[in-house]
Amino acid sequence: DELDCEDNQLLSLDVSQNPELTYLDCSYNNLPELIINSSTMLKKLRCYVNELTALDISNMDVLEELECHNNQLTSLDVSNSLLLRVC
Repeated sequence: DELDCEDNQLLSLDVSQNPELTYLDCSYNNLPELIINSSTMLKKLRCYVNELTALDISNMDVLEELECHNNQLTSLDVSNSLLLRVC
């Protein structure tokens, strides 16, 4: 399953009811948080240009691509994302 909701001025996004989600692009919104903790099948996550201060990808061990630049993240733990590659 895929969800592309970029550039929509979203203030919140909760995809926790979509455990089969493999691709999410929610870039160019106004998201202060992103609830993706049950999306363990995510392979590609694009959440750049938002207002995220935290991003929990600790249970996403199949994540291959992550683009999260231009946020307000103070830390990001990618230690469990063994398939993550530099883009």
